[in-house]
Amino acid sequence: MKRMVRSDSTIVRQIVITMIVDYADESIAAAEYLTHPKNVKKRYRITDRHLEYLNDIIASFDHNIQAANFEIVNRRSSKKVYAYYIQFIPITISGERLMPIDLVFRVANHSNLAAENSETSSFARIVGFTLEHEDYDKASELIYRGVYILRELRKGNVDVLDEL
Repeated sequence: MKRMVRSDSTIVRQIVITMIVDYADESIAAAEYLTHPKNVKKRYRITDRHLEYLNDIIASFDHNIQAANFEIVNRRSSKKVYAYYIQFIPITISGERLMPIDLVFRVANHSNLAAENSETSSFARIVGFTLEHEDYDKASELIYRGVYILRELRKGNVDVLDEL
């Protein structure tokens, strides 16, 4: 599914990356990009370890966006849910500015993959990752795919977004 979002009459493309977890109780800790939202019920909190893991994934994408010399317009985290947003404008090798892109990182308890329902589990486990509608078992596969997309945007290939 493709989403086009209008903001101030400028077309923005949104890409959603989801880390799928089974929820569990654990203590709260600070994080660089995301923190535990205060209004999330205790049973829906992810572990500090998984929050750190998600922050590492966000940091990888953030670093690669900067390394590609793309203009970062905005970065923000949600105060209500586990979500982090990076809005950036890809700039091609020749200096052409492409449409703005919203990169959304979020945590969910469901995915496109069939997963065992274990809400009563006493621990959280990462089930997988989803980039739009494509599922990945490992964070490294997700990051590799993200780097591929950023490289293609750097070349000016906006059609790579239609592959999502």
